[in-house]
Amino acid sequence: MNDARINISAELDGANPKADGIVRLDENHFILNIFSETTIESFRMETLIINNSCKEQIVYLEINWPSVPFSELRDCFYWKHDQMLDWITVPADTAPGKSFITIVTQPGKGLLCLHPHYGYDDCERFISRLPDNRLVAKKIIEKTETGRNIWQINISEHSCKNEKLKFLICARNHANESSGNYCIEGMIEWLLKNQPAMPYFLKKIDFYFLPMTNPDGVADGMARCTGIRGTDLNRTAEWLHKTDILLLICS
Repeated sequence: MNDARINISAELDGANPKADGIVRLDENHFILNIFSETTIESFRMETLIINNSCKEQIVYLEINWPSVPFSELRDCFYWKHDQMLDWITVPADTAPGKSFITIVTQPGKGLLCLHPHYGYDDCERFISRLPDNRLVAKKIIEKTETGRNIWQINISEHSCKNEKLKFLICARNHANESSGNYCIEGMIEWLLKNQPAMPYFLKKIDFYFLPMTNPDGVADGMARCTGIRGTDLNRTAEWLHKTDILLLICS
């Protein structure tokens, strides 16, 4: 039904639900069946709403979560239409394991997410825009199982002195925590601007950024782990062994 007035699409970097989790009840009413790779939590929902008509439409969404705990916290979503400069919040009603949203969308495309979308492709574009100069060094330090890049960005005023502090800042151990990428973008952009305090910090500190440590999980719509049978990068090996994460994932 691609010629319908409203379509919900999974053609999105990090989409959750996937295509088989999108159910159309009528032209403007959908059920979204969210998936999660772990039973610990389910806090990932990112989808593309397409209004093919020439006027605004009201869209009704019933969202089914794979876990009941924290249902009351899934009462606020983020919406950004192609015509909008920034995200706005959209309230939702909740019930155990469910969220209900009514949203008005203009013609064109918009993203509706539980957290503001920031995908693997966004990270790649941000890194490609960083300048090549004496302050910035960027390199791929590893590839994921599926061949995605894990980047390290070093920002430093190079010096022969060895007493400089070294700060390591990383984001997206958990794939659903997109706020980390926005924070890293802001920190790097601040360091590269001609701020009065910036020379002082760069003379005292070497900054190392790992902007996306779990790109597979981000791109595949995961919540916490690196894949369906992957690991949780924000937990120690001892915790993973004691908790038996594979049983949690597959149960």
